[in-house]
Formats: sequence, structure tokens, C-alpha cells
Amino acid sequence: MSSDFPALTTQVCPDNINYWHPASPPEILHPEDQATRGFIDFKINHPAHIEPLTPLKLAIDDMHFYGLPFLLVTEKDTDTISGVVTGWDLQGDKPVEVSQVNRIPFDKITVSQVMTKTKDLVSADISALSNARVGHIIKTLKDNSAQILLITENDDKSQPFIRGLFSRSLLNRQLNYTAFIDN
Repeated sequence: MSSDFPALTTQVCPDNINYWHPASPPEILHPEDQATRGFIDFKINHPAHIEPLTPLKLAIDDMHFYGLPFLLVTEKDTDTISGVVTGWDLQGDKPVEVSQVNRIPFDKITVSQVMTKTKDLVSADISALSNARVGHIIKTLKDNSAQILLITENDDKSQPFIRGLFSRSLLNRQLNYTAFIDN
């Protein structure tokens, strides 16, 4: 087999060499900036995800590990999205309500019991971003009382896919907490 594949030409690697990585989201955004500057594009950034039956404690740990205020909820061993879970979902009123209504301890609550199901999420087509500004995204999130705005795109068979999303929490951070996004 070695005769079928000649070795690559090698070189000495210099000291203190940098590495390539995906572009980081901008540190500071303004409402007038192009919306795509605050967009999390799944063609560039692999989405962090979790399964629906994951206990809340593990979901919180994963969210901290990824450094994100949300996780996509995907069915086991698939790319099918069943919802999104945010930090608010995991540590807000939802777990308390689920615990009280179902009379179960916190450590028995799963992501599926507090997540926002896909059918209840707000989405827009990627074509809407061509002239959109961050202010348009803020207004859309506010008007829909949404934490997440999914962006869809059709594949070559005209089937919709989630291309990426906007996160209210991340935008608020990028807007340096000066936006009216939490009002």
C-alpha cells in the first residue's frame, strides 16, 4: 500500500506559529451594523447541541463548556432539531414550574421538559438578511418575545434547513448591554 501513496513533502515548523480558526463574533455591535455581523452561521460555526433526555445539570455544564447561552436540542444520533434550550430555560422559572407541577426533583428534570420546541420558535428566511441591520433583528426578537431567531435556508431540493441563528443574549452582550433588547 505504501507504494500507492507517496509521502508528503515535509518542512520544519517554525517556533511560535499561529493557527487558523473561524472568525470570532465582533466584540461590539451597533444597531446600524449589518445583521450578519451578529449572525451565528452553522456553515461556519458548528452548532452546540444536546439530546432531549439530558438532565438539566448536564445541560448547564455543556452550556458553560461551549460558552454559549443556548444549545440546539437534537434527536439522538441525528441532525433533526426538536427545539432550543437557553440559559433562561435551564435556570429560570421553567424548572421550578416543572418540578412543582410534576412533583419531581430538579435532578430528574430533562431538557425536553424546559426547552422551546421548534414549532414555537421564530424563524426567518436567510434572504431577509440581505439588507437587514442589527436593529431589525432586535425589533424582531422583541416583537416576538423571543430569545432565539432561527434563520432558514432551502437546500437544492427546496427543503428548509436551519442555516444559523441570532441569540438575544449574545446580541445584548455584543451591543455592550446598551440595547433595549431586554426591555
